[in-house]
Amino acid sequence: MAKKNNCPFCNNELIPFLEEDYNWSDYHCGLSEKRQKRFEFVAVLIASFLDHLAKSKKYKKYNLKFAIPEGLFSTGVKGDNRTYSFIVLIFGPKLGEGMTYEVLDKLSTEICNRVPVNRVAYCIGGVSPLDQ
Repeated sequence: MAKKNNCPFCNNELIPFLEEDYNWSDYHCGLSEKRQKRFEFVAVLIASFLDHLAKSKKYKKYNLKFAIPEGLFSTGVKGDNRTYSFIVLIFGPKLGEGMTYEVLDKLSTEICNRVPVNRVAYCIGGVSPLDQ
């Protein structure tokens, strides 16, 4: 008989890990048509804003690239309400090449205030997966 995998704290049987990973298409197919269209519309809206932002005089010199991971959302707080919305990834140069924490702070605040995004994550230095 197979040994049961029990929690060391409460001794309850642990739920086994899923045998199979669920990819974006599985998640996407589970959405209703109305929600699918809304998701696609909002993702395009965010992408167009980020594209405009990257080309603006203010941020063009940093050669920033943005990504919106499909199927990843984040819980955040806007005002007095809890929200569940998109994540934006920013790929940019190393700190010290004109990129400072102040610039990153202004950039993330501008993104969160203008489009439905809860979280901005930075990947500074290194190779962007968008370049591969």
